[in-house]
Amino acid sequence: MRVSFTFDINDLYDVVVRSSRRTLRRPWDGVLAQLWSVLVAIPAMAWLVYGFSHDGAYPLVIAGVGLTGGLAQWYTAQSRRTRVFEHLEYTSGGVGPFRCEVELIADGIVTRQFDEEMRRPWSTVQDVRETAVGVEVDFGRRGLLVVRANAFGSASDRTSFVQCAREYAQGARRQSGGARPN
Repeated sequence: MRVSFTFDINDLYDVVVRSSRRTLRRPWDGVLAQLWSVLVAIPAMAWLVYGFSHDGAYPLVIAGVGLTGGLAQWYTAQSRRTRVFEHLEYTSGGVGPFRCEVELIADGIVTRQFDEEMRRPWSTVQDVRETAVGVEVDFGRRGLLVVRANAFGSASDRTSFVQCAREYAQGARRQSGGARPN
């Protein structure tokens, strides 16, 4: 079964976010988040103590602490988003639209995009699920493939694609004895 669809840099960013929420759980991420909180919390606490030691200043101090924390979080999120967009635009050669072709064959999933072909065996597929944006094929730490909704002419085509992918993946799991690689 073969489908093709178009996508743009916003879709690529969406895949990066979806994939990182599932796979990029590094131990130091929590430490970095706590360190950032301390760097914001220590000056905020000093400001707060100063405000309570002077009559009438604490409402302004509390508002200032909240504003500082909010701005710090906003800046961090925006700068990360901008860096990811710049990287995606550089590596993909533009902002799109791009074309992708996904083919389900007995040996695995074949994707063709950016003038490259990638073959992934069914034994690496951990899950196939339907989402609001299309069909997600989860390869665990090996990545995520999102087949956009515009690849399917109808809901029945989408359902057939999902069933075919699940059957191939289950068949590969049965042949390998049920073991799933990470």
